[in-house]
Amino acid sequence: MIAFLLAAAVAAAPAGDPALRDLAGLEGCWSAAGEVRGKVTRNRLRGAWRLNGKYMMISLTSTDDKDPYQADVPIGGGDKPGDLSSFWMDSTGGAYSTGGKGRLEPDGFTITYHYPDGDYVNVWRHAGKGWTWTITEVKPGQPGKAFARYDLQSSGCSIRDR
Repeated sequence: MIAFLLAAAVAAAPAGDPALRDLAGLEGCWSAAGEVRGKVTRNRLRGAWRLNGKYMMISLTSTDDKDPYQADVPIGGGDKPGDLSSFWMDSTGGAYSTGGKGRLEPDGFTITYHYPDGDYVNVWRHAGKGWTWTITEVKPGQPGKAFARYDLQSSGCSIRDR
């Protein structure tokens, strides 16, 4: 029995880049209330390991049927220990998908996604038992401005989240 439990624990741990273990705190299901461009939004977020622990997949889904939105964002290791590489893809379509680079930090991580009109700086921070996720829009020659903020609180996963 102990061997079975040990094998299950080893199988559940990410086998990829050891630095990505810091992202394990995102595994599971979250309620993600917040604002996007000043508009109140409610979402579900799920974090799950993919491809043998080499990526943490963040899946965000709006719970507002009148304003549907979905995004899938894989986060993997970068060129050096602590570096992150990511790709943003969402329900706006492939023309708005883009890569991002970032870095693990003591209290979370930051990833910047580059678009033709500017950068979107995504900052994830531990907040008690949850997370805060802010996105700042930075256009060339202009100061950054708040684009989105989400407050993540752990929630049970439903069959809809699987």
